[in-house]
Amino acid sequence: MKKSLLFSMLLGLVAVFMVSCGGSSNTNSNNSSSTEKTESTQSTTSTFNIVNLSGYDFYGIMMSPSSQEKWSDVLPNDEFPNGQQAVITISGNKDQAWDIRLFQNPDDLENDYIDFDEIDLTGRTTLSIVLNEDGELWWTLE
Repeated sequence: MKKSLLFSMLLGLVAVFMVSCGGSSNTNSNNSSSTEKTESTQSTTSTFNIVNLSGYDFYGIMMSPSSQEKWSDVLPNDEFPNGQQAVITISGNKDQAWDIRLFQNPDDLENDYIDFDEIDLTGRTTLSIVLNEDGELWWTLE
């Protein structure tokens, strides 16, 4: 009987200790960690200007973070004529490398496009589509 009384008292002390110290501390720790995880996975949106100075019309623009194959249509209209400017909104952090796909033929959107890879938009507000010295489509950043 002495043993069972001693065991019951010890068990009661352990329970009181866990409730007063350990229980609430672990709960707060778990909550802050899940909050941090949620905040780190939330998507942000960024905007920048794109200007078509190429001499060509385009019929769609898609973008994807360079580290993924997750293309998103970012052109507000279906057409992007030469001389036009558009405000582009992307989901994700602008401060990473991006791939841009420009569609050149409205009748063959699956095959007739050009990709620009690994464009770093960090601190940039405008991307211009131009022709380089060899007459090929290229881009510049401001």
